[in-house]
Amino acid sequence: MSLRCLAVHGGAYYQIEALEGRYAPHFTALARPEALPDLAHFDAVLVACRTPGFRLVPVAAALRGFLDRGGCVVAMGETRPDLWLPGARLTPEPTNWWWWLTPGAELGVRITAPGHPLLGRLRDRDLTWHLHGWFDPPPGATVLAA
Repeated sequence: MSLRCLAVHGGAYYQIEALEGRYAPHFTALARPEALPDLAHFDAVLVACRTPGFRLVPVAAALRGFLDRGGCVVAMGETRPDLWLPGARLTPEPTNWWWWLTPGAELGVRITAPGHPLLGRLRDRDLTWHLHGWFDPPPGATVLAA
């Protein structure tokens, strides 16, 4: 079974390059927050880093309903999840953009749910780029990576 994944992003040039360009084949559909499609057609919704939280507020109820029906939301940093994701809070961390220049360095990101279909072909290093902080998940949330 193929995972049906929607990528939501704000339309910044780097999001367009990555999500609508290089990585587009990995998503079933792409949308801006203001044009969110019917989420019943998806298994997972990825909200790209730096998608403005205020643009997600009007669709917060749809995202909450999606979660309540068993959907998976992948929320990336700097999206102000406190505005639109129930009970989630981001603890900011100063971003080290150059960690990879230090031999043997790593950020410590680990997959915590390797059996989840979203992570089937990914490794820890595939989830590691840089950090803006970490989420303190609400009770009952399934954490896929920490």
